[in-house]
Amino acid sequence: MSCRCLAAALPVQLPARSQWQELSRHVRRHGLAPLAYVRTVHETPELAAFWRADLEEAVGRHLRTRVVLKELSDLFGAAEVAWVVLKGPVLSEHAHPVSGVRPYVDLDLLVGPAQFEGAVRLLCDNDWTMLDRNHRHLLAQFPGEVHLLSPSGVQVDLHWSLINMSTTRSAFTIASGPLLARRRFVQVGSHGVPALCATDMLLHTCLHAALTGADRLLLLLDVHEQVHRSQPRWNDVAQRAHEWGAGPATATVLIRSSRTLGTPVQRSVLRQLAGLSWRAIVRAADRVSPVERLTGGGSLARIVARSSRPTTFRSFAELATRSRRHVLEPGPIESTATVTHDPQALRAYFERVARQED
Repeated sequence: MSCRCLAAALPVQLPARSQWQELSRHVRRHGLAPLAYVRTVHETPELAAFWRADLEEAVGRHLRTRVVLKELSDLFGAAEVAWVVLKGPVLSEHAHPVSGVRPYVDLDLLVGPAQFEGAVRLLCDNDWTMLDRNHRHLLAQFPGEVHLLSPSGVQVDLHWSLINMSTTRSAFTIASGPLLARRRFVQVGSHGVPALCATDMLLHTCLHAALTGADRLLLLLDVHEQVHRSQPRWNDVAQRAHEWGAGPATATVLIRSSRTLGTPVQRSVLRQLAGLSWRAIVRAADRVSPVERLTGGGSLARIVARSSRPTTFRSFAELATRSRRHVLEPGPIESTATVTHDPQALRAYFERVARQED
């Protein structure tokens, strides 16, 4: 399946050598550079050389992350903190054609709201650094995560909610408690780590892809590989998607993955997830701006995916708003250079998190 994914990003015939650098940027933009290196190094080593550094970076980051996961297992285990690993390392080893080479930037973890403050303070007491330095901004924006740096330099986004931005989070109904109760253990490297159950993991992958635009082939490959490997019980997927309010978002990504990579999804499942009119607009957007041809920036396909909300009506309303603005929402909150250490604001943030529905 990796060959089909690469075929979606690569032209039928390789361009002239003078265009290889542009081609390498396109593949890199879609998150496929390490995979492209593995698949081309024997047949076209000169082209593969463009992606060698991407492979080395992805493998190096994954190996460092595996070490940090072992440290986290020890810390959280001793303190009886319930947690799961999201995205990156789990997808790299369990939803990628070549294990351990999927690129990701940081390590995402989820703990319940009631244990969130304790988990943050536990890490800080063990020489981790909290990167969110503007505590008043943290309280005002109320993100679903904080950023920490491990002693070895690995950044961790510690979530109490799957959705970071409060304005987007309010549209969905995803409590962390049930996610943690359904967790399973999977192998990452030589030891097991807690991860979302297969159904939750597939839905989270779809929802995260939709809310970030679902405009990179890597995100569609994540979904495709999970469907291919886990053979999901689609009735369970549809039911939980509706519980989360993620029906249209899940349908959007499954439609896109099916068109681009051939992901096997029955039409009856898509009908359970989203109304006919929303499925039609997704397919129309994909015809106008196919993901495999996108080079970055705004696109109709990106705007449609990010507009996915719990119902067809709300999704179209969001799409209309975004279309009028002709801009996308700002991205997740980043740690700012402004330093506003305010213990009261930080305490208020933690208290507000602890009161969230769990």
